[in-house]
Amino acid sequence: MAYTKIADVIVPEVFTHYTIERTAELSVFVRSGIVSGNPLLNEIISGGGATINMPSWNDLSGESQVMNDVDPITSDKITAKNEIAPLLVRASSWASHELAGVLAGDDPQAAIVQLVAAWWARD
Repeated sequence: MAYTKIADVIVPEVFTHYTIERTAELSVFVRSGIVSGNPLLNEIISGGGATINMPSWNDLSGESQVMNDVDPITSDKITAKNEIAPLLVRASSWASHELAGVLAGDDPQAAIVQLVAAWWARD
């Protein structure tokens, strides 16, 4: 009888964590500083649903005013808006059969671990 051993499996938490870190390292956007992680956005995304509601402040409006000792300065207000973004959930999957590794003389799962982050960075 054959038993699945630790060497036969990829532990999802470790694999996923490694993939996320490595994908971020390889991403041109992340490396350039244009994009960075946001814990609040991560929390919002994990809440489920097909869209994300993101309230934000509109830009300030009005004109500058000349100060004098006769006319009071009038105040403008700031307004808010609600931006709605679609939650894009992307996935892909790779698998190999144990026999493929035996016949190839190499470990296809190890190759997947090494290649998957670069694949996501390109995608």
